[in-house]
Amino acid sequence: MTERDPRTARTGNECMDEFYRELDACFASGDLEGAEKLLIRNLTEANDEGNWQRYSQVAGELIAFYQTAGRFEEATAASDDLLLLMEELHLEDSADFAVVLMDHANGFRDGGRLNEAEEYYLRSENTLQALAAAGHGKAQDPQTDRITGTLYSNEALLYLKEGRFTEAEARFRKANALFDEAGAQDDPFYLPNMAGIAEALYRSGDPANALAAYETAIEALRKNDGEGRGCALLYGNCAVICDSMHDPVSAQSYRAKAAAILSKTEN
Repeated sequence: MTERDPRTARTGNECMDEFYRELDACFASGDLEGAEKLLIRNLTEANDEGNWQRYSQVAGELIAFYQTAGRFEEATAASDDLLLLMEELHLEDSADFAVVLMDHANGFRDGGRLNEAEEYYLRSENTLQALAAAGHGKAQDPQTDRITGTLYSNEALLYLKEGRFTEAEARFRKANALFDEAGAQDDPFYLPNMAGIAEALYRSGDPANALAAYETAIEALRKNDGEGRGCALLYGNCAVICDSMHDPVSAQSYRAKAAAILSKTEN
């Protein structure tokens, strides 16, 4: 766990800058116990000071920490506390509140509580839609587009888990359309969403279009990151699809491409 969610906003506050430097150092050294102690200490200090902006930022990091570690009950408890605080501060109509709802849903999804995850994704979506409606037809804020795209990306992952493949494909596509509108093709979800479209198509019984979608994802990945392990993985998926279409020649071709990439990356 060496990277944090890019939506986390850094501030010019010296205290928070120091917090992030210490947190980065813990992650870089693999000191997860130290990272947890740092998070809890800063959360306690922010609560004692009544510094709710600081509290919200640190709580968001703590939630992400617990989710990444698979400690879903603790992540849920932390996000419950943060949601209650934001409601007390009358922030329930804000984009920040929508993000916390989404993070809450992610914890339920990854913990296998899919119905509860869907409930919180819907609350997050309703909050973002209300914000858009309040704009009275003005252009959507790019940051809100990006948050909504992240929400749709996470919903799509839920739908894949639930076997709702057509809905998953649609959500992946809507997410990337929003990232395009926001000029956010560098978003961490953008390229995985392209692969997600292909996966959803394949699992819904459309192997030909799934293969074409994987080819599109591979080309985009190659342009952004070069031919690495990600491309090799997608070539492997293409081979599996060709097997299902009784096309052993194409399957072998894709496997050879994957093997060539892996051979270069291992040397």
